[in-house]
Amino acid sequence: MTAKSLRHLSHYIALLVILMAGLVAMMVSGGSTMVHTLILVLISLGYFIWGVIHQFLEKEFHLEIILEYFLFSLLGLAFVMGVLYYL
Repeated sequence: MTAKSLRHLSHYIALLVILMAGLVAMMVSGGSTMVHTLILVLISLGYFIWGVIHQFLEKEFHLEIILEYFLFSLLGLAFVMGVLYYL
């Protein structure tokens, strides 16, 4: 593997850790809707912050890309909350 591939792998492992920590937190937090909502917001925020850091480290830090990460984090949050609470 090249150095760039290993760097990308480490970035995506960090994202996987963020998402898995959120999933574990959801499972151990009990049935409280407020706590689940807070955890989902934190997962979404974690994804956005990860995306910003990832793009900064890759020297691809552009407003359009940052906006894309922000919008996808909101879309993911809305989708998961809709599935969990309104279906």
